[in-house]
Amino acid sequence: MAKAMSVEASNYVEAMKQWREALGKVYDNVSFYDEVRQAIESIDQAIARAERSAEGTLEAEKRCEYCDGTGDVHDQTGEWRGVCVCEAGKALKGNI
Repeated sequence: MAKAMSVEASNYVEAMKQWREALGKVYDNVSFYDEVRQAIESIDQAIARAERSAEGTLEAEKRCEYCDGTGDVHDQTGEWRGVCVCEAGKALKGNI
């Protein structure tokens, strides 16, 4: 049984979803901007992490050594390098 989200977590998730929706509208109009696409992906991941964390399931997940379970691979400088080959990456790739 999932735990109920706190008010703060619920507000955070809702704000992230609104930001994601706004970026989605921008992306639809200027689909060639990789930065917007990456921002949308990052926000989607943040929403998913916040929801899992609020439900108490984040720690139970097995973390990938390359992407830490996010599906996104970044280099040492933080620059996005692509989608991971793990299950989280496969799920993320299906959403792109």
